Amino acid sequence: MPRKEATAEELLARAKANGYERGAHREKDSIRDANRHVEKTKKNQDRFLRLYAKFMVLQAKEDCLKSGTPIPDEAAFTDTVRESCLGKGAPAPDIETVKDFLRFYIATSREMLDHRSTVDSVNTYVEWFFAGFTRVTGTPIDKEKRSEVFNWVWRTLTKEGVIINKRKPKHLFGKEDLTEILITLWTKDDLIFIHEQNRVQFTFIFHVYCWTEARLGAFFTGGLHYKDLELVMKHLPGGGWTLIYKIDQCWVKNNCDPDNISFGATGREHAKLLYNDGALLLVMAIADEALFSFNSMEDLWRQEIPQGEDKDLLILRKVTMKDGVTEEPMTKAAFLGIYQSSLKNAGYLCGTSIHAIWRYLGKMVDERYTEIEHSQHII
Repeated sequence: MPRKEATAEELLARAKANGYERGAHREKDSIRDANRHVEKTKKNQDRFLRLYAKFMVLQAKEDCLKSGTPIPDEAAFTDTVRESCLGKGAPAPDIETVKDFLRFYIATSREMLDHRSTVDSVNTYVEWFFAGFTRVTGTPIDKEKRSEVFNWVWRTLTKEGVIINKRKPKHLFGKEDLTEILITLWTKDDLIFIHEQNRVQFTFIFHVYCWTEARLGAFFTGGLHYKDLELVMKHLPGGGWTLIYKIDQCWVKNNCDPDNISFGATGREHAKLLYNDGALLLVMAIADEALFSFNSMEDLWRQEIPQGEDKDLLILRKVTMKDGVTEEPMTKAAFLGIYQSSLKNAGYLCGTSIHAIWRYLGKMVDERYTEIEHSQHII
């Protein structure tokens, strides 16, 4: 029999039963590009807008002093000026005001290279200002005005010597550097206190960064859990076993549904212990009792991994001198602290970022494989 088509009244009743209310979200849905920017970008925008509000308050005070107009209440005056320049529906500032504000920002900012700000850094703040202003006020800024400001920063301010068009050198972090850092971490006296749990965790996740090309926040935003891993024990032709595992990155850039969407990468054990992140993973899993009824490595080698309930255990945990290993996730700051101190301890005084790791990895992969082949290899 053909399926009976629901009437309009039946559809409305079904929708209301599931929480629908006509027009309830009209005001919220009227906002264009409401979730276009991630939270980190919004914070940067808000920080620059607060500077803009302070600039406008200073301008308004100066105008009052010139005209002889008294300022009765400082707090009320500041709120009024801020509302007039950043309140809902506030008009877009004229181009002269924007340029004057940028000169103010440059004069108050910390120098980046050669004691001056750079074109890239200033234009980044310009983009934050334009996008943040439209997000907060709802007032779009003319495309021609935006283009004029970007070109003015690049051409005029550079020509005047106010800023420089220069970039920091982009270093590559290769295999030799990895070896140097790990040997330093495990054999030399530490420059800072490093708990042994953190030493193991850092080595494991640092390995993972080196072969997944993951961004820094990928494993710290929501924490890395054992449920984000899949383990496979592969029998070797000559006897024995080797571990292959897949790690899912949920917290990647522009992933709006981390609970259901993840980006997997597959790795395996390495013959040398220094590079064997699979062995470190198994050690941590055995210690955390995350392998369901396996209490030692010998138990694991003798059996297949049984199915068990999904334990939402953290792999990377916060460690403090007072409480030891906690149930809280390891912080990005803790990872960076160990990373930067190990770099200095190994003689890398200029420092380098995680970007240097995936730049090197990307360069090596691009040299060997096509785009289609990128996702077909176990590293």
